[in-house]
Amino acid sequence: MPRSRSDIDANPPQALLAAPRVPQALPDVPGGEANLLPVSALSAPLNVTFEKWANSGNGGTLTLFWNNTSIETKCWDTDIPEDELFILVPQAFLVEGHPNLRYEVITDAGVTTDSQTLTLTIDTTSPFLNPISELRFPPEVISDGVTADWLVGHGDTLQAQVPDYVQIKPGDVIRFYWSDDATTSTLAGEKTVEPLDIGSPLTVMFEGITIRDRGDGRRFAVYDVRDRAGNLSQSSTPVELLVLAQSRVLPWPTVMEAPGAGPNVSLNPLNATSGVVVQVPTSAVINPNEEITVIWRGTGVTGQYETSVAQPPGSLEFPVPASAVPANFLKTVEVYYQLNAPGSGVVGRSPFLHLSVGAVLPVSRFSQIRCDEAPGGTPLSLSAVPDGCHFSLDKWVFIAADQKVSAWIEAVDPSGLDFIYELVVERPVSASEVTAGVKGIALPRDQLARMKVDESFTVCVTVRFDDAVEPTDFPVLSKLLVD
Repeated sequence: MPRSRSDIDANPPQALLAAPRVPQALPDVPGGEANLLPVSALSAPLNVTFEKWANSGNGGTLTLFWNNTSIETKCWDTDIPEDELFILVPQAFLVEGHPNLRYEVITDAGVTTDSQTLTLTIDTTSPFLNPISELRFPPEVISDGVTADWLVGHGDTLQAQVPDYVQIKPGDVIRFYWSDDATTSTLAGEKTVEPLDIGSPLTVMFEGITIRDRGDGRRFAVYDVRDRAGNLSQSSTPVELLVLAQSRVLPWPTVMEAPGAGPNVSLNPLNATSGVVVQVPTSAVINPNEEITVIWRGTGVTGQYETSVAQPPGSLEFPVPASAVPANFLKTVEVYYQLNAPGSGVVGRSPFLHLSVGAVLPVSRFSQIRCDEAPGGTPLSLSAVPDGCHFSLDKWVFIAADQKVSAWIEAVDPSGLDFIYELVVERPVSASEVTAGVKGIALPRDQLARMKVDESFTVCVTVRFDDAVEPTDFPVLSKLLVD
Protein backbone atom coordinates (compact mmCIF):
# COMPACT_ATOMS: atom_id res chain seq x y z
CA MET A 1 0.00 0.00 0.00
CA PRO A 2 1.51 3.40 -0.96
CA ARG A 3 2.65 5.61 1.86
CA SER A 4 0.66 8.75 2.51
CA ARG A 5 2.16 12.21 2.35
CA SER A 6 1.91 12.47 6.10
CA ASP A 7 3.83 9.20 6.45
CA ILE A 8 6.63 10.53 4.26
CA ASP A 9 6.88 13.85 6.11
CA ALA A 10 7.05 12.02 9.37
CA ASN A 11 10.27 10.20 8.37
CA PRO A 12 13.37 11.97 9.68
CA PRO A 13 16.15 12.99 7.20
CA GLN A 14 18.62 10.25 6.37
CA ALA A 15 22.00 10.59 8.13
CA LEU A 16 24.89 10.97 5.71
CA LEU A 17 27.00 7.89 5.16
CA ALA A 18 30.71 7.86 6.01
CA ALA A 19 32.91 9.66 3.49
CA PRO A 20 34.73 7.58 0.91
CA ARG A 21 38.30 6.61 1.70
CA VAL A 22 41.48 6.83 -0.37
CA PRO A 23 44.07 4.55 1.24
CA GLN A 24 46.95 6.15 -0.73
CA ALA A 25 46.31 9.64 0.65
CA LEU A 26 49.08 10.82 2.91
CA PRO A 27 48.51 11.47 6.61
CA ASP A 28 47.79 15.12 7.28
CA VAL A 29 50.51 17.26 8.88
CA PRO A 30 50.02 20.52 10.82
CA GLY A 31 49.63 23.37 8.36
CA GLY A 32 49.80 21.08 5.33
CA GLU A 33 47.33 20.20 2.60
CA ALA A 34 44.51 17.86 3.62
CA ASN A 35 44.22 14.41 2.09
CA LEU A 36 47.22 14.94 -0.17
CA LEU A 37 47.87 12.33 -2.82
CA PRO A 38 51.49 11.37 -3.47
CA VAL A 39 52.52 11.75 -7.09
CA SER A 40 53.26 8.01 -7.10
CA ALA A 41 49.51 7.41 -6.74
CA LEU A 42 48.77 9.28 -9.98
CA SER A 43 50.43 6.78 -12.29
CA ALA A 44 47.53 4.28 -12.11
CA PRO A 45 43.75 4.36 -11.47
CA LEU A 46 43.02 5.58 -7.94
CA ASN A 47 41.49 3.10 -5.52
CA VAL A 48 38.54 4.56 -3.55
CA THR A 49 37.01 2.38 -0.82
CA PHE A 50 33.78 2.50 1.19
CA GLU A 51 32.48 1.34 4.55
CA LYS A 52 29.52 -1.01 4.72
CA TRP A 53 26.34 0.83 5.47
CA ALA A 54 23.41 -0.26 7.65
CA ASN A 55 21.01 -2.74 6.08
CA SER A 56 23.52 -3.64 3.36
CA GLY A 57 22.88 -7.35 3.90
CA ASN A 58 20.34 -7.44 1.05
CA GLY A 59 22.63 -5.66 -1.41
CA GLY A 60 22.04 -2.30 -3.03
CA THR A 61 23.50 0.13 -5.52
CA LEU A 62 26.53 2.44 -4.99
CA THR A 63 27.55 5.28 -7.31
CA LEU A 64 30.78 7.26 -6.89
CA PHE A 65 30.87 10.93 -7.91
CA TRP A 66 34.02 12.93 -8.65
CA ASN A 67 33.10 16.63 -8.62
CA ASN A 68 29.51 15.56 -9.36
CA THR A 69 30.64 13.45 -12.31
CA SER A 70 29.54 9.84 -12.00
CA ILE A 71 32.56 7.57 -12.10
CA GLU A 72 31.01 4.11 -11.74
CA THR A 73 27.96 2.36 -10.31
CA LYS A 74 28.13 -1.03 -8.61
CA CYS A 75 25.09 -3.24 -7.80
CA TRP A 76 24.70 -6.19 -5.45
CA ASP A 77 21.73 -8.52 -4.87
CA THR A 78 22.99 -10.08 -1.69
CA ASP A 79 25.21 -9.25 1.23
CA ILE A 80 28.14 -7.15 -0.07
CA PRO A 81 31.62 -8.67 0.36
CA GLU A 82 34.10 -6.25 1.99
CA ASP A 83 36.65 -6.76 -0.79
CA GLU A 84 34.18 -5.48 -3.39
CA LEU A 85 33.58 -2.12 -1.72
CA PHE A 86 35.90 -0.13 -3.97
CA ILE A 87 35.89 1.77 -7.26
CA LEU A 88 38.89 2.66 -9.39
CA VAL A 89 38.97 6.27 -10.61
CA PRO A 90 40.53 6.50 -14.10
CA GLN A 91 43.85 8.29 -14.43
CA ALA A 92 42.30 10.93 -16.65
CA PHE A 93 40.63 12.42 -13.58
CA LEU A 94 43.84 12.64 -11.56
CA VAL A 95 44.81 16.19 -12.41
CA GLU A 96 45.98 19.00 -10.14
CA GLY A 97 43.29 20.47 -7.94
CA HIS A 98 40.96 19.73 -5.02
CA PRO A 99 38.39 17.20 -6.23
CA ASN A 100 35.34 16.41 -4.08
CA LEU A 101 34.44 12.73 -3.73
CA ARG A 102 31.10 11.45 -2.53
CA TYR A 103 28.89 8.46 -3.22
CA GLU A 104 25.22 7.64 -3.29
CA VAL A 105 23.63 4.41 -2.03
CA ILE A 106 20.21 3.06 -3.02
CA THR A 107 19.14 0.23 -0.75
CA ASP A 108 17.14 -2.80 -1.86
CA ALA A 109 14.12 -0.98 -0.40
CA GLY A 110 14.71 1.97 -2.76
CA VAL A 111 15.95 4.41 -0.11
CA THR A 112 18.60 6.81 -1.44
CA THR A 113 21.29 8.10 0.92
CA ASP A 114 24.25 10.40 0.20
CA SER A 115 27.66 10.20 1.85
CA GLN A 116 29.80 12.82 3.43
CA THR A 117 32.27 14.48 1.05
CA LEU A 118 35.99 13.79 0.95
CA THR A 119 38.12 16.58 -0.55
CA LEU A 120 41.45 15.45 -1.91
CA THR A 121 44.51 17.53 -2.77
CA ILE A 122 46.35 16.69 -5.97
CA ASP A 123 49.60 18.62 -6.42
CA THR A 124 51.72 17.98 -9.50
CA THR A 125 53.73 21.25 -9.47
CA SER A 126 57.38 21.01 -8.47
CA PRO A 127 58.81 23.59 -6.05
CA PHE A 128 60.36 26.46 -8.02
CA LEU A 129 63.67 27.67 -6.63
CA ASN A 130 64.59 31.33 -6.32
CA PRO A 131 66.27 32.62 -9.53
CA ILE A 132 69.30 33.28 -7.32
CA SER A 133 69.22 29.84 -5.79
CA GLU A 134 72.65 29.48 -4.17
CA LEU A 135 72.84 28.66 -0.49
CA ARG A 136 73.81 31.77 1.48
CA PHE A 137 76.82 31.18 3.69
CA PRO A 138 78.44 33.64 6.12
CA PRO A 139 80.60 36.17 4.24
CA GLU A 140 83.75 35.14 6.10
CA VAL A 141 83.24 31.55 4.97
CA ILE A 142 82.93 32.66 1.35
CA SER A 143 86.10 34.76 1.57
CA ASP A 144 88.27 32.73 3.93
CA GLY A 145 86.88 29.20 3.72
CA VAL A 146 85.56 26.70 6.25
CA THR A 147 88.46 26.45 8.67
CA ALA A 148 88.95 24.29 11.74
CA ASP A 149 88.96 27.44 13.90
CA TRP A 150 85.73 28.67 12.36
CA LEU A 151 83.96 25.38 13.12
CA VAL A 152 85.24 25.42 16.70
CA GLY A 153 83.83 28.91 17.16
CA HIS A 154 80.43 28.03 15.70
CA GLY A 155 79.40 24.89 17.52
CA ASP A 156 81.01 22.56 14.97
CA THR A 157 78.31 23.38 12.43
CA LEU A 158 78.10 25.43 9.26
CA GLN A 159 74.77 27.17 8.77
CA ALA A 160 73.45 28.22 5.37
CA GLN A 161 70.28 30.08 4.47
CA VAL A 162 68.00 28.70 1.78
CA PRO A 163 66.57 31.46 -0.44
CA ASP A 164 62.76 31.57 -0.50
CA TYR A 165 61.23 29.35 -3.15
CA VAL A 166 57.72 28.88 -4.53
CA GLN A 167 55.75 27.53 -2.79
CA ILE A 168 57.12 26.88 0.71
CA LYS A 169 54.81 24.43 2.52
CA PRO A 170 54.97 22.41 5.72
CA GLY A 171 56.24 18.93 5.02
CA ASP A 172 58.64 20.02 2.25
CA VAL A 173 61.98 18.26 2.59
CA ILE A 174 65.11 20.29 1.81
CA ARG A 175 67.93 17.91 0.96
CA PHE A 176 71.41 19.41 1.01
CA TYR A 177 74.62 18.00 -0.41
CA TRP A 178 78.38 18.40 0.12
CA SER A 179 80.47 17.10 -2.77
CA ASP A 180 83.96 17.32 -4.20
CA ASP A 181 82.79 18.41 -7.65
CA ALA A 182 79.90 20.39 -9.04
CA THR A 183 78.39 17.51 -11.01
CA THR A 184 77.80 14.99 -8.22
CA SER A 185 75.53 15.18 -5.19
CA THR A 186 76.53 13.47 -1.96
CA LEU A 187 73.81 13.87 0.66
CA ALA A 188 74.86 15.75 3.80
CA GLY A 189 71.47 16.10 5.50
CA GLU A 190 67.77 16.85 5.25
CA LYS A 191 65.46 19.42 6.80
CA THR A 192 61.67 19.08 6.95
CA VAL A 193 59.84 22.41 6.79
CA GLU A 194 57.65 22.98 9.85
CA PRO A 195 54.78 25.47 10.19
CA LEU A 196 56.97 27.79 12.29
CA ASP A 197 59.48 27.95 9.41
CA ILE A 198 56.98 29.67 7.14
CA GLY A 199 57.73 33.38 6.98
CA SER A 200 61.13 32.98 8.66
CA PRO A 201 64.55 32.49 7.06
CA LEU A 202 65.00 28.83 6.15
CA THR A 203 68.34 27.45 7.26
CA VAL A 204 70.15 24.13 6.98
CA MET A 205 73.06 22.90 9.07
CA PHE A 206 76.13 21.10 7.75
CA GLU A 207 77.70 19.12 10.59
CA GLY A 208 81.41 19.57 11.25
CA ILE A 209 81.96 15.81 11.31
CA THR A 210 80.52 15.54 7.79
CA ILE A 211 82.72 18.37 6.53
CA ARG A 212 85.86 16.82 8.03
CA ASP A 213 85.03 13.30 6.85
CA ARG A 214 84.80 14.54 3.27
CA GLY A 215 88.21 16.15 3.37
CA ASP A 216 89.83 19.50 2.72
CA GLY A 217 89.99 21.28 -0.60
CA ARG A 218 87.38 22.72 -2.91
CA ARG A 219 83.89 21.52 -2.06
CA PHE A 220 80.47 22.26 -3.55
CA ALA A 221 77.23 22.81 -1.61
CA VAL A 222 73.86 22.41 -3.32
CA TYR A 223 70.30 21.58 -2.32
CA ASP A 224 66.96 20.58 -3.79
CA VAL A 225 63.41 20.52 -2.45
CA ARG A 226 60.97 17.62 -2.52
CA ASP A 227 57.46 18.58 -1.49
CA ARG A 228 55.23 16.29 0.55
CA ALA A 229 53.55 14.97 -2.58
CA GLY A 230 56.93 13.95 -3.97
CA ASN A 231 57.43 16.68 -6.58
CA LEU A 232 61.15 17.45 -6.89
CA SER A 233 62.67 20.83 -7.69
CA GLN A 234 65.71 21.32 -9.84
CA SER A 235 69.04 21.44 -8.02
CA SER A 236 70.32 24.80 -6.85
CA THR A 237 73.35 26.52 -8.32
CA PRO A 238 76.42 25.06 -6.57
CA VAL A 239 78.38 27.20 -4.11
CA GLU A 240 82.10 26.52 -4.19
CA LEU A 241 83.81 26.72 -0.81
CA LEU A 242 87.37 26.22 0.32
CA VAL A 243 87.52 23.71 3.19
CA LEU A 244 90.45 23.74 5.60
CA ALA A 245 88.82 21.86 8.43
CA GLN A 246 91.56 19.39 9.31
CA SER A 247 93.71 20.40 12.27
CA ARG A 248 97.40 20.87 11.44
CA VAL A 249 100.20 23.21 12.54
CA LEU A 250 100.50 26.08 10.05
CA PRO A 251 101.87 29.19 11.81
CA TRP A 252 101.58 32.58 10.17
CA PRO A 253 104.49 33.59 7.92
CA THR A 254 107.06 36.31 8.58
CA VAL A 255 108.52 39.05 6.38
CA MET A 256 112.28 39.42 6.68
CA GLU A 257 112.18 43.20 6.16
CA ALA A 258 109.49 43.73 8.85
CA PRO A 259 111.02 43.18 12.28
CA GLY A 260 108.87 42.01 15.15
CA ALA A 261 107.00 38.95 16.35
CA GLY A 262 103.35 38.03 16.33
CA PRO A 263 100.64 38.36 13.70
CA ASN A 264 100.84 42.17 13.48
CA VAL A 265 104.03 43.84 12.22
CA SER A 266 105.00 47.02 10.38
CA LEU A 267 107.02 47.55 7.21
CA ASN A 268 109.02 50.68 6.43
CA PRO A 269 108.67 50.84 2.63
CA LEU A 270 112.21 52.19 2.28
CA ASN A 271 113.33 48.75 3.50
CA ALA A 272 111.43 47.17 0.61
CA THR A 273 112.76 49.09 -2.40
CA SER A 274 114.17 45.80 -3.71
CA GLY A 275 111.13 43.81 -2.64
CA VAL A 276 110.64 41.65 0.43
CA VAL A 277 111.05 38.01 1.34
CA VAL A 278 108.20 36.06 2.93
CA GLN A 279 109.34 33.18 5.13
CA VAL A 280 107.25 30.10 5.83
CA PRO A 281 108.08 28.81 9.35
CA THR A 282 110.02 25.58 9.55
CA SER A 283 107.49 24.36 12.13
CA ALA A 284 104.72 24.27 9.50
CA VAL A 285 103.46 20.73 8.86
CA ILE A 286 103.72 20.34 5.08
CA ASN A 287 103.47 17.01 3.27
CA PRO A 288 106.04 16.17 0.57
CA ASN A 289 103.46 16.28 -2.25
CA GLU A 290 102.05 19.69 -1.29
CA GLU A 291 102.99 22.88 -3.11
CA ILE A 292 103.40 26.10 -1.10
CA THR A 293 101.86 29.27 -2.48
CA VAL A 294 102.51 32.60 -0.76
CA ILE A 295 99.77 35.21 -1.10
CA TRP A 296 100.35 38.94 -0.62
CA ARG A 297 96.76 40.23 -0.42
CA GLY A 298 96.85 43.98 -0.69
CA THR A 299 95.04 46.78 -2.53
CA GLY A 300 94.37 47.20 -6.22
CA VAL A 301 95.93 45.26 -9.07
CA THR A 302 99.60 45.97 -8.43
CA GLY A 303 99.20 45.60 -4.67
CA GLN A 304 98.33 41.89 -5.00
CA TYR A 305 100.86 39.14 -5.59
CA GLU A 306 101.22 35.42 -5.20
CA THR A 307 104.06 33.06 -5.88
CA SER A 308 105.01 29.41 -5.55
CA VAL A 309 108.66 30.02 -6.47
CA ALA A 310 111.05 29.79 -3.54
CA GLN A 311 114.48 31.39 -3.68
CA PRO A 312 116.72 29.54 -3.36
CA PRO A 313 114.76 26.59 -4.80
CA GLY A 314 113.62 24.13 -2.16
CA SER A 315 113.78 26.70 0.63
CA LEU A 316 110.91 28.25 2.57
CA GLU A 317 111.72 31.79 1.40
CA PHE A 318 109.52 33.44 -1.25
CA PRO A 319 110.44 36.81 -2.82
CA VAL A 320 107.76 39.45 -3.39
CA PRO A 321 108.74 42.21 -5.85
CA ALA A 322 108.96 45.89 -4.91
CA SER A 323 106.13 46.65 -7.36
CA ALA A 324 103.67 45.05 -4.92
CA VAL A 325 104.52 47.56 -2.15
CA PRO A 326 103.53 51.14 -3.13
CA ALA A 327 99.81 50.50 -3.72
CA ASN A 328 99.71 49.55 -0.04
CA PHE A 329 101.24 52.70 1.47
CA LEU A 330 99.39 53.45 4.73
CA LYS A 331 97.39 50.23 4.36
CA THR A 332 97.53 46.72 5.79
CA VAL A 333 98.49 43.73 3.68
CA GLU A 334 97.32 40.22 4.61
CA VAL A 335 100.21 37.84 4.02
CA TYR A 336 99.67 34.09 4.23
CA TYR A 337 100.52 30.81 2.52
CA GLN A 338 98.40 27.93 1.40
CA LEU A 339 99.11 24.34 0.49
CA ASN A 340 97.96 22.69 -2.72
CA ALA A 341 97.78 18.93 -3.22
CA PRO A 342 97.53 17.24 -6.62
CA GLY A 343 93.92 16.51 -7.49
CA SER A 344 92.57 18.20 -4.35
CA GLY A 345 93.44 21.87 -4.77
CA VAL A 346 93.96 23.89 -1.61
CA VAL A 347 94.24 21.60 1.44
CA GLY A 348 95.73 23.96 4.03
CA ARG A 349 96.15 27.63 4.77
CA SER A 350 98.01 29.59 7.40
CA PRO A 351 96.61 32.40 9.51
CA PHE A 352 97.17 35.93 8.21
CA LEU A 353 100.20 38.00 8.99
CA HIS A 354 98.84 41.57 9.15
CA LEU A 355 101.55 43.73 7.63
CA SER A 356 101.08 47.47 8.16
CA VAL A 357 102.90 49.35 5.39
CA GLY A 358 104.01 52.88 6.23
CA ALA A 359 104.51 55.93 4.00
CA VAL A 360 107.75 56.93 2.31
CA LEU A 361 109.34 59.42 4.71
CA PRO A 362 110.82 61.87 4.24
CA VAL A 363 108.90 62.72 1.09
CA SER A 364 112.18 63.98 -0.39
CA ARG A 365 113.00 60.35 -1.07
CA PHE A 366 110.71 60.83 -4.07
CA SER A 367 112.13 62.80 -7.00
CA GLN A 368 111.53 66.54 -7.24
CA ILE A 369 110.47 67.88 -10.62
CA ARG A 370 113.00 70.26 -12.21
CA CYS A 371 112.93 72.89 -14.91
CA ASP A 372 115.20 71.90 -17.82
CA GLU A 373 115.83 75.51 -18.88
CA ALA A 374 116.52 76.76 -15.34
CA PRO A 375 117.99 73.93 -13.22
CA GLY A 376 118.60 74.17 -9.51
CA GLY A 377 117.94 77.54 -7.95
CA THR A 378 118.38 79.48 -11.20
CA PRO A 379 115.43 81.79 -11.98
CA LEU A 380 113.55 81.15 -15.22
CA SER A 381 114.01 83.99 -17.69
CA LEU A 382 110.94 84.66 -19.81
CA SER A 383 113.05 86.16 -22.58
CA ALA A 384 115.19 83.02 -22.75
CA VAL A 385 112.28 80.66 -23.51
CA PRO A 386 110.42 82.00 -26.56
CA ASP A 387 108.89 78.53 -27.13
CA GLY A 388 108.03 77.84 -23.51
CA CYS A 389 109.90 75.65 -21.05
CA HIS A 390 110.05 71.99 -20.04
CA PHE A 391 110.09 70.01 -16.84
CA SER A 392 111.56 66.58 -16.04
CA LEU A 393 111.18 64.11 -13.24
CA ASP A 394 113.99 61.68 -12.48
CA LYS A 395 113.04 58.09 -11.79
CA TRP A 396 111.79 57.63 -8.25
CA VAL A 397 111.76 54.91 -5.67
CA PHE A 398 109.18 52.21 -6.61
CA ILE A 399 108.74 53.58 -10.14
CA ALA A 400 106.95 51.12 -12.44
CA ALA A 401 105.26 51.14 -15.81
CA ASP A 402 101.64 52.33 -15.94
CA GLN A 403 101.84 54.39 -12.79
CA LYS A 404 99.99 57.68 -13.42
CA VAL A 405 101.77 61.04 -13.24
CA SER A 406 99.92 64.35 -12.82
CA ALA A 407 101.62 67.75 -12.78
CA TRP A 408 100.27 71.29 -12.69
CA ILE A 409 101.33 74.91 -12.26
CA GLU A 410 100.02 77.21 -9.53
CA ALA A 411 100.81 80.84 -10.37
CA VAL A 412 99.68 84.46 -10.07
CA ASP A 413 98.80 86.70 -13.04
CA PRO A 414 99.82 90.41 -13.27
CA SER A 415 96.53 91.46 -11.67
CA GLY A 416 97.24 89.31 -8.64
CA LEU A 417 94.70 86.55 -9.42
CA ASP A 418 95.69 82.94 -8.82
CA PHE A 419 95.41 80.45 -11.67
CA ILE A 420 96.24 76.81 -12.29
CA TYR A 421 97.49 75.21 -15.48
CA GLU A 422 97.58 71.42 -15.85
CA LEU A 423 100.74 70.11 -17.46
CA VAL A 424 99.77 66.40 -17.53
CA VAL A 425 96.84 64.52 -16.03
CA GLU A 426 97.15 60.83 -15.11
CA ARG A 427 99.85 60.28 -17.73
CA PRO A 428 101.00 56.63 -17.71
CA VAL A 429 104.67 55.90 -17.14
CA SER A 430 106.14 54.06 -20.14
CA ALA A 431 108.51 51.11 -19.92
CA SER A 432 111.46 53.23 -21.07
CA GLU A 433 110.70 55.91 -18.45
CA VAL A 434 111.11 53.34 -15.66
CA THR A 435 114.87 53.69 -16.13
CA ALA A 436 115.13 57.15 -17.76
CA GLY A 437 112.53 59.08 -15.79
CA VAL A 438 109.80 61.32 -17.21
CA LYS A 439 111.27 63.98 -19.50
CA GLY A 440 110.11 67.02 -21.45
CA ILE A 441 106.81 67.96 -19.81
CA ALA A 442 105.98 71.17 -21.71
CA LEU A 443 104.76 74.50 -20.33
CA PRO A 444 103.67 76.57 -23.36
CA ARG A 445 104.92 80.13 -23.82
CA ASP A 446 101.39 81.57 -23.65
CA GLN A 447 100.98 80.17 -20.14
CA LEU A 448 104.30 81.61 -19.04
CA ALA A 449 103.18 84.97 -20.41
CA ARG A 450 100.12 84.85 -18.12
CA MET A 451 102.37 84.87 -15.04
CA LYS A 452 103.44 87.87 -13.05
CA VAL A 453 107.13 88.57 -13.56
CA ASP A 454 109.44 88.65 -10.54
CA GLU A 455 107.04 86.32 -8.80
CA SER A 456 107.56 82.64 -8.00
CA PHE A 457 105.28 79.95 -9.39
CA THR A 458 104.88 76.42 -8.06
CA VAL A 459 105.05 73.09 -9.89
CA CYS A 460 103.14 70.30 -8.13
CA VAL A 461 103.39 66.58 -8.88
CA THR A 462 101.46 63.50 -7.79
CA VAL A 463 101.91 59.87 -8.76
CA ARG A 464 99.15 57.29 -8.58
CA PHE A 465 100.83 53.95 -7.91
CA ASP A 466 97.66 51.94 -8.63
CA ASP A 467 94.23 52.85 -9.98
CA ALA A 468 92.68 51.67 -6.71
CA VAL A 469 94.57 54.12 -4.48
CA GLU A 470 94.79 57.87 -4.04
CA PRO A 471 97.73 59.74 -5.65
CA THR A 472 100.89 60.32 -3.60
CA ASP A 473 102.29 63.85 -3.34
CA PHE A 474 105.83 64.38 -4.60
CA PRO A 475 108.14 67.26 -3.58
CA VAL A 476 107.01 70.67 -4.88
CA LEU A 477 109.22 72.91 -7.05
CA SER A 478 109.13 76.70 -6.55
CA LYS A 479 110.62 78.69 -9.46
CA LEU A 480 111.11 82.47 -9.79
CA LEU A 481 110.05 83.97 -13.15
CA VAL A 482 112.06 86.97 -14.39
CA ASP A 483 112.16 88.96 -17.65
